[in-house]
Amino acid sequence: MNYTRSFKYTLLLVGLCSPWLNSVANTGRVSLKKAMLAKSITVNAVSLGGYLGTKNLKLTLTNNTDKELNVDIEPGLIFKPDDTAYQDLVVLGDEHIALAPAAHQDISLQAFCGKSYARGPLRGMNFTFRKQGDSNMVKTLAYIKANNVPPQLAQYAVWTFTNAHCLNTVYDYQQVKTSEGLIRYIATLRKLPVPEFYTQYKLDSTENRPVIAAGKEKVYVTMHWGNTGYKHMYLTVFKADGSRYKEVEADQVIDKDGYTVVVQFDPKVDPPGNYTVQLHDEYNVVWSQKVVNVGTRACDLM
Repeated sequence: MNYTRSFKYTLLLVGLCSPWLNSVANTGRVSLKKAMLAKSITVNAVSLGGYLGTKNLKLTLTNNTDKELNVDIEPGLIFKPDDTAYQDLVVLGDEHIALAPAAHQDISLQAFCGKSYARGPLRGMNFTFRKQGDSNMVKTLAYIKANNVPPQLAQYAVWTFTNAHCLNTVYDYQQVKTSEGLIRYIATLRKLPVPEFYTQYKLDSTENRPVIAAGKEKVYVTMHWGNTGYKHMYLTVFKADGSRYKEVEADQVIDKDGYTVVVQFDPKVDPPGNYTVQLHDEYNVVWSQKVVNVGTRACDLM
């Protein structure tokens, strides 16, 4: 009798659990890239206009299978427009969406421009999947998302992978610490030297216009120091021949760790060439110095 009751109880449990077991069996977890290549998912991509990490790319995903699919949208997926005079769009990623069997669903994604020389995409433009960026680009996008890196700064980082921009262009003078942290991260990934000076491009977010405003870039160098015990520290800029070029005000406190001064050079005003920015105290003891080049790409000097 006990065996009979036990057998009936087992049958009851199986009956109750079978819908759940069937659900698990019929549900698959898949990356969007693999699903597209396997044609288990069809993707229709349309620009929502804009760039710089806004939700500017709408994907309509269609599940071509008879199973529910849990789709992981990876970082670094690159979509190209039908008209290649416009920007590619690089997906920030780390998004997830569930697709019922044979169903379709829309999702709007954050994306960055992938061609710095091209035009900003127009709303309603059609895009198709091109490829995924390399592993370092994928890791960098994951870092950007995890650390809430501002969109403009993240855009500069993307171009170092898609357009071979110099590492020193990953810089926003209003986000000094975040910029330098991101640069160090990419430099470590790619085994590159950390630059001593930076170039910041001015961006144009207007649709149908080149994304970089040509000729409006600025060159920066940041000088850091802690509590030196001296009342005054000074910054002096020297030309390549050693002559004094200008003095810089150097008493700007930004946080508990000490002092940071950002020195700006304008290629339209400052003649091209090398400059040395020197930090010294009131007794003319040099604490540190950096060489800055105006008029040449940093990575062309290596």
